[in-house]
Amino acid sequence: MATIKLRRTNEFVNKLRDYQIYVDGQKIGTIANGETKDFQTTEGQHTVVAKIDWASSPEFIFNLDNNQTKHLS
Repeated sequence: MATIKLRRTNEFVNKLRDYQIYVDGQKIGTIANGETKDFQTTEGQHTVVAKIDWASSPEFIFNLDNNQTKHLS
């Protein structure tokens, strides 16, 4: 399996709220303020978005090989 490693910076704004993490349009979990978290996925092309309320990050589109780890902040 491939891995997406997300690191959320420590920020004052929204520090008490978790971001929702979406891979290929499916919610796969959340990430808290200052947290680093691994999400397992399949190899191939993926799109990752972080959302909170009505706001979201830009879409990150990338390819992963089997046993590869992609680091995102």
